[in-house]
Amino acid sequence: MQLKNVSLSDILTDSPEAEQFLFTYRPGLNELLESIERTGIVNPPRLLERISTQDYVVICGSRRIEAARQLGMREILALTVRNDQCTIGDCLKWSIADNRFWRGFNEIERAMLLTRLDEYPQEVRCDLERALGDELALPKHPHERSRYREILSLDAEVKNSLALGEITLGHALLLLQLPEQYRKHFFRWIVQCGLNTNEARQVLTWVTEVSRRELVDLSVYMAERRFEDILQSSNTPRNKAQRLLAVLRNERFPTIERWRRGFKRAASASGIQPWVELSYDHTFESMALSFTIKASSEQELSDKLAHLSQALQSGTITGLFTSVSSGPSS
Repeated sequence: MQLKNVSLSDILTDSPEAEQFLFTYRPGLNELLESIERTGIVNPPRLLERISTQDYVVICGSRRIEAARQLGMREILALTVRNDQCTIGDCLKWSIADNRFWRGFNEIERAMLLTRLDEYPQEVRCDLERALGDELALPKHPHERSRYREILSLDAEVKNSLALGEITLGHALLLLQLPEQYRKHFFRWIVQCGLNTNEARQVLTWVTEVSRRELVDLSVYMAERRFEDILQSSNTPRNKAQRLLAVLRNERFPTIERWRRGFKRAASASGIQPWVELSYDHTFESMALSFTIKASSEQELSDKLAHLSQALQSGTITGLFTSVSSGPSS
């Protein structure tokens, strides 16, 4: 390994050969550009020197090299190794180790790495996975590996969001379940409403079921005015998510939602909250109600029992059992 200045014009770019060791997917160079302007390149990139063609292939440090080009630099200080002094496997290990040490792999880069490994000879792939597989936490099952690689087919906007940690791998895999023409709508819902993975999965299930029941194309359904009003409101993402879930729950389970609203009105009229916690079967298959009292002292318990006793005597609790047994209200 030799440390020397290398002309940027001698470093390969924009070709399969130039990218054979690169697993970098990081939108934007602004922070790196500012850092180089302020302190220079602290960690020299590593280059493979090809003797026959007298040029260089990047092993690691492609973003540093791109930043140097944008800053108008003509050459860069780099660690170089001749291609007759190392193997493909060596270069891959150096590239992976550099990424892992300095910043780790995002999900897009893991997918890129997994795809690239499958392109190499089996002996290289097996050796590399034995050495680094557990640390890289790459999926082992063939189906999981296949799904992981599929995230590279997503739109650039989605991949950028995943690389930046704005959405999760779970979100990306949900998007892959949708035909391509519907992904943009659903991605927008995820981001603008801040849906976590479980919420996004629930939303996807409900919109799919309702659109099929109503014989409406999914993209048409998701673009309807009531949903646009939620997305374009000035509310917080959490509030938007709650409103979106409420609307979809009502459309997916209209009868149960009417039943639930009737129970909530009866609970409010009973006068026992917040002294007594009420719970019920949210599917209304069981008519049983649960009354829970929590107290940290004998006096607190006595006060809460008094509230419950008063409600029983006044008959306001009767409405609770009626709302559960009589069916949904209008």
